[in-house]
Amino acid sequence: MSVKSERVTTYHAPTRDQELLLKTALLAGPDAIAAWTEWSARADPERLDEDSGRLLPLVYDALRKSEISDDWARRLERAYRRTWYDNTLRFHAAAAVLRALHDAGIKTMLLKGPALTLRYYRNAGLRPMDDFDILVPTHHGAAALDVLKGLGWTPIFESVGVAEDEALAVGHAYPFRNGGGQTVDLHWHVFYQRISSTADAEFWAAARPMSFSGVPTRSLGPEDQLLHVCVHAMERTWWGGERRPNLRWVADALMILRTDAGEFDWNRLFAQMQRFRFVLPMREALNYLHDLLGAQIPQTALTRVRTVPVPLAERIAEQARTRPSKRWGPWLALAVRYLEYSSTLPPNAGLLRRLAGLPSFLGRRWGSAPGWSLPFVAAFRGIRRIGWKAGRGPA
Repeated sequence: MSVKSERVTTYHAPTRDQELLLKTALLAGPDAIAAWTEWSARADPERLDEDSGRLLPLVYDALRKSEISDDWARRLERAYRRTWYDNTLRFHAAAAVLRALHDAGIKTMLLKGPALTLRYYRNAGLRPMDDFDILVPTHHGAAALDVLKGLGWTPIFESVGVAEDEALAVGHAYPFRNGGGQTVDLHWHVFYQRISSTADAEFWAAARPMSFSGVPTRSLGPEDQLLHVCVHAMERTWWGGERRPNLRWVADALMILRTDAGEFDWNRLFAQMQRFRFVLPMREALNYLHDLLGAQIPQTALTRVRTVPVPLAERIAEQARTRPSKRWGPWLALAVRYLEYSSTLPPNAGLLRRLAGLPSFLGRRWGSAPGWSLPFVAAFRGIRRIGWKAGRGPA
């Protein structure tokens, strides 16, 4: 039975051509063939956008299984082989990092591309990746940074003036690059919006054990994996200046739902999205997956995600994200970050308790400024911004 969805209001949906490519890669039978026939008849290989290009390995695999061969076959096969080659090199470089962290007594969890590729796609050639994401416990963040530097990896943020202690205090990850150009993102929080010391305890408790190159590690449980994929995708469209669509998340989400359909705990997903205040992005993501690809989402879950109450703080934060940043300015953006920063407090925490952490938050955001100096720092930043705006003129 088809369930009519709410109108998508913030997610900048893919174009018609991009959705045809998604259907080719993720559907089967006549629907996939019809989508490919329409797409390939009008697609220009010289004007293919980046996100569509990232789907080509998965399209290649789908067409190969359907025994379809046409003028695009060689291009698709090259995309698949290139992805396999790049990911194999990336996995080889990251294996040494995981082994060193394990030997140092630091437990690890794979995030994003590595976890999805190994657990859900199960083929290194199907999902292009830019880097290798590794999560460590929050209290081991500093030690893990030292392990990577000891292996000869160079912190990327140092070149732009973001110090390690600043990143550990108010950030969620720190990227490194080695001499071969490979990149590892070292995380100590799953979500950049949730950086309290206990924000990730639930993720570690529900993590699934796995092995990578003989090293024991973990990946997120299926419900947390879907939450991470969808929220990360919606965030990209919220903050991006052009609100570009992200196509890869659709494939990732569908792979999770298909692989773990028999054991997926929808009650846990709802508990997590409400705990972290991610109801709005999940509402749009689940609606889109159901409407475009007929994802096997129970009707009760669709009804629930459309009707679950959304706290005022989350609605304010969502509205700020979906408006152009120039209209809102930096102060509201800072307020939104603090709302997100304090969102992991108990639901019954009063206003005074929430405000009590503001000086500490601002001090960490502004270079560990002492509390007594915060009004002066705020005034200085405001004056500096006024001068910057005046120098730019009416534009």
